[in-house]
Amino acid sequence: SLPHLSSIKNAIQTVISSYPQLNWGISFIDFNNGNKADINGDKIFAGASTTKVLIACLLLSQVEAGKYNLEQDLNGVSIKQLLQQMINRSDNDDWVILMNFIGFQYQQSYARSVGITSYDVTNNRIDSNDMALLLEKLYTGKLLNAQNTKLLLSYMQHTNNDDLIPPAVPDGVSVYHKY
Repeated sequence: SLPHLSSIKNAIQTVISSYPQLNWGISFIDFNNGNKADINGDKIFAGASTTKVLIACLLLSQVEAGKYNLEQDLNGVSIKQLLQQMINRSDNDDWVILMNFIGFQYQQSYARSVGITSYDVTNNRIDSNDMALLLEKLYTGKLLNAQNTKLLLSYMQHTNNDDLIPPAVPDGVSVYHKY
């Protein structure tokens, strides 16, 4: 059984108090009951590579709508391979190719359509509450069909940098992440 969110929040507060020089934005959503807790959850941060998940969800939603096909060739590489490299290897070149292919004009409106209000596509900024919301909706199948949800989550496992989150998680727990 999972500890209560207040216990998790207290434990995180204890850890982050040891690093006062860092800025933190941490958000939790309990999938069992929908309870939420955060520490600076509405503070805007550079999205860095985390927003690649948002772009992947947008792309896959357009695949589901029939606009694109994952096997479609783009610069000599399939969209599926570009997507995998963008998420699993955090490849920035593939991210730029896919963002340009999808079109910047759709990214902000897609974010808003799924309830994400803090995302700023121009400056790649977002708050941790919105990232948690995106991940919760992805994991629970509220964004994509089962096949594409499974595909994207598979790309978020065993990534090029499993040194950050996976070592802190108990054995036997599946970790889907983007740093």
